Amino acid sequence: MQKPELDQHVSEMAALARQLEGHLIPKEAALLAVLPFLPMAGEILEIGSFKGKSTVILAKSVQAAGSSRMFACDPLSLPSETDPTEANREELPAIFRRNLLRHGVSDVVEVRQMKSADLAADWELPLRVLWIDGDHTYVGATQDVRLFQRHLVPVAVVCLHDVLH
Repeated sequence: MQKPELDQHVSEMAALARQLEGHLIPKEAALLAVLPFLPMAGEILEIGSFKGKSTVILAKSVQAAGSSRMFACDPLSLPSETDPTEANREELPAIFRRNLLRHGVSDVVEVRQMKSADLAADWELPLRVLWIDGDHTYVGATQDVRLFQRHLVPVAVVCLHDVLH
């Protein structure tokens, strides 16, 4: 993709972010929109999906970059003290999956409905992008980095969202 097309894609993802429910501002959506275009091998893993706002942005960008998949890990059960309160645990999995379907990315996202520590126990794939947006406590965020750091390829990008001090 050439720069004008990439710029257009980033603008479209920022606009889409304004329409989707969740906690991602357009600037953050723009960052997620360019990450799948990074020129290194490896997978993209999102930890913490909530209703799927960042998942949709990443997955649409994965498609635009010509890749076929990304991974999203979330128990979708609101187990953390830092989880948003505008959804209930019974409805969240259906809301998340409906958003993936509505935006045409359900075939791109390999969902792992579990806690990140459980996923890390069996994870073996190299990572080029690690988007951490799950448990926003210091302990939770640093645990996710530690659990997946051995899978990061050289110059991999690790992004942490909403980390509380």
